[in-house]
Amino acid sequence: MGPGRRAKLHEGDFFGEMALLEHRRHKHGVIADTVCRVYVLDSEGLARLTRHHLEIVKHIKQVAKGRAIENQEPRRNARVPRAKSSAAKKKTEAQ
Repeated sequence: MGPGRRAKLHEGDFFGEMALLEHRRHKHGVIADTVCRVYVLDSEGLARLTRHHLEIVKHIKQVAKGRAIENQEPRRNARVPRAKSSAAKKKTEAQ
């Protein structure tokens, strides 16, 4: 999720999975619109979850992979075309 972008989460959704899996700090703020119950899963809890409920960890990893791909899309679409090399410019001019 890029700066200024917002996501609406619903019951059963989660966030911060990429930071957890990559052993880094979660860098986005979260604001609840309603009263909610939040569960925290740290790396020790993830290790226990892996031993006892591997299917949940697989789901978390699958969601993280999908979000990583989504996060790359705006960057791909916003790429600035590279300048042509001098050889490519000469070839275009010759045509």
